[in-house]
Amino acid sequence: MGDRKYNEEKYLKLQVEDDEKNALICDQLADESLMWNPGEAVYWRKKAIEKIENCYGKGDFRNTAYYDKIVNDLMEKGSYKEAVKWNKKSKIIKVR
Repeated sequence: MGDRKYNEEKYLKLQVEDDEKNALICDQLADESLMWNPGEAVYWRKKAIEKIENCYGKGDFRNTAYYDKIVNDLMEKGSYKEAVKWNKKSKIIKVR
């Protein structure tokens, strides 16, 4: 079974009605995937960001922890330009 299919099944079993908790589940899947598949980690981190932004809105300070994590994942993957984009997004919110 592929990484994505396995993680999708795991997510479907664990998901709840609360987007904040679902973001944490996605975050956990990203953490578990990072060591062996950085691309998969980025996928789940983006899903976590989508969920947390649904909860708090796009400009909320609580989102920056997720943005900072995706920067690390993207660096591991080798996607430096995209990592800079997320880092800038996080810093703009932190400076406000």
